[in-house]
Amino acid sequence: MADDETHIGRNNEERKEDENRRIMGKALEGVAAETVQRFGSAIKEHLAAYAGDREKPADENSRPPKTLKSIAKMETSNEFKKQNLAQQAGFSAEVEAVARKNADNIIAGNDTRFKRYDDVKHPDGRQVSNDPIVDIVEVDDLGKPIIGSEAQMKFVGSSPKKLLDKLKSKKYAKYRDADVSMVIPDDYYDVLMGDGPDGINEQIRKLQGELDGGRLAGKNSE
Repeated sequence: MADDETHIGRNNEERKEDENRRIMGKALEGVAAETVQRFGSAIKEHLAAYAGDREKPADENSRPPKTLKSIAKMETSNEFKKQNLAQQAGFSAEVEAVARKNADNIIAGNDTRFKRYDDVKHPDGRQVSNDPIVDIVEVDDLGKPIIGSEAQMKFVGSSPKKLLDKLKSKKYAKYRDADVSMVIPDDYYDVLMGDGPDGINEQIRKLQGELDGGRLAGKNSE
């Protein structure tokens, strides 16, 4: 009798272990499937940046979003070739930045997405064209722009220091006055936010030293 009870107890334990393993396996399958789906959707953002999203075509009342493929096909004039190429480079940077930010948000599980400001359809139905202040904006899950997320992309200057000098100049005052964020190259950002000689903190320390020594006032009065 005791042997039978022991056998039954052992069978119950084995069944519980089997059930726990089955539940754990299903959970791991679900996690793996979700991870694959998220990374797959993230990769899709980069593919859409190149050729467009066939599953989400623009409606007949909207301009189709620019893609790297369509930008590459844009015509240039001999008279304004330099300006045309610079504009195309700017459009390409916007498209790539949006794809990268959206891919990051998808992987992180965030619901918000980014769009080129020109691709945003406003409540009154209008779409801006090459806005002079805003390049990209974050939108909620309904596609509405999130106030305060407006950003201007600046890939200027041949070095982090020269980029910072340009951003501090009067030419870029309109972006500062509009309280628009500046999106800069990642490698430049790392340098400017670091503790090296070209970092923003070091520039502030130098200016503070000149101010304390009375040298800055002399420079400004020249």
